[in-house]
Amino acid sequence: MPCVYLSCKHVFHEDCLMKILTNKWSGPESILSFLIVQLVINELIRRILALRSWLKKLVSLKKQLLIWLR
Repeated sequence: MPCVYLSCKHVFHEDCLMKILTNKWSGPESILSFLIVQLVINELIRRILALRSWLKKLVSLKKQLLIWLR
């Protein structure tokens, strides 16, 4: 079963997270669900920022290569 691994070392089953998100935090675990969703959102933001930084480096490298190839 696929899992989502967060940088804080929490691990969640993908299916469980999808149920939490699709049920909009309803049920007796609503506070826990809210915290899980917030952890996932924070982790996704962290990963997006890391990818954005990596992408900027690639774009810079591409520009340098195009200049060099002229």
